[in-house]
Amino acid sequence: MKFLPFLIAFTFLALTSCTKDDTSFGLGEGSLAEMPTATLLAEITADEAAAAAELNDHLEVFTNTQKAHRLTIPAGSQNALAAAIAAADRNGVIRLAKGDHHQDGTLTIDKPVNIIGNPGARLLISGTTPVGIAPTIEAGIHVYKTEFVRIRNLELVPVGGQGATAILVQNAPYTFVSRVTAKDWQNGVVAENSPRLYVERSEFIGSSQWQTNPDFPVFGIVVINGERATIFNNKIQNTVFGVWACDKFGRLGYNQLSGNVNGIELCKVPVSFPLANGTVVGSELPATRWLTYHNESSNNFNNGIEVIDGANNCLLVNNIATGNGTLDYEFAGPTERYGFAAPTSSRNRAFLAKESTWADCGDANRVRSGAEIEGWTCF
Repeated sequence: MKFLPFLIAFTFLALTSCTKDDTSFGLGEGSLAEMPTATLLAEITADEAAAAAELNDHLEVFTNTQKAHRLTIPAGSQNALAAAIAAADRNGVIRLAKGDHHQDGTLTIDKPVNIIGNPGARLLISGTTPVGIAPTIEAGIHVYKTEFVRIRNLELVPVGGQGATAILVQNAPYTFVSRVTAKDWQNGVVAENSPRLYVERSEFIGSSQWQTNPDFPVFGIVVINGERATIFNNKIQNTVFGVWACDKFGRLGYNQLSGNVNGIELCKVPVSFPLANGTVVGSELPATRWLTYHNESSNNFNNGIEVIDGANNCLLVNNIATGNGTLDYEFAGPTERYGFAAPTSSRNRAFLAKESTWADCGDANRVRSGAEIEGWTCF
């Protein structure tokens, strides 16, 4: 992960620092003036309805597991989940009773199952080492080569207070993470080659190691590869990037981000995430046609929302971004700020609150309202 020390170093230098305009999120090539707000809102409403329908489909599948294999693991269990998963039928329900459960090393989920915590259930995970210390990503929970896995209502606790990646989703479409709490991990959720990821109503508070150690990057939710991710109504704090959104057709809505370096990063992950099999992966596509709406990304150290490294054709609307250390919104041009050559952002559209600060060094981005920073230096 050679670029990450550059990333950390940049965050302490970039609290210093062009202007353009807007294209559409699958709505043709009309300008903002030609695209009434009512039409845009109707499009967003339709997109939100589609997301809600998909979410309901998920929940309906879960509801229909009532006759499936069901097991409740009592509190105080030790490494009980692996055997329970092995014994479970497809779509089986494994409940963790209120209290603490212990897991040594990575728990691998390789079949469609539901891992549900009763209120107050905690999974204490030991034996994972963060990247930068370990050579590869080590996960508390590794969802791998399966589909329709659901992890709900569970607190993931790193024993010793320095966890690696709470949940790694790899080659696992339709993974559903809901009401999960993960504090003091290096990464909350990392998704690779996993379309239709859902992360909702969860809380991620990163490890503070990044503040003093430039070789210890910390992220909330990272979509490396996997189109049509939905990241909805989460709370993310104390990370370098709260949400690092890549690939295409994602939805990012109603999240609260504060105390991060950058709250939302519409971007492209460079080839830098080392998987256990020795493959080092990065994004095939930058953030493309992401719908970013009704998020609150305020009081972050650098930017509230950063659009960079080829991010294109995204729509940002009805977000709240104020009080960020450098800019509330930045639409970056070509840059090497993170230690490698990143292409310009382009053809993104943003409707900003009047008080939100912004600068645009990209290509054919279109920004309406907000407080443009005059004389901004592109870098």
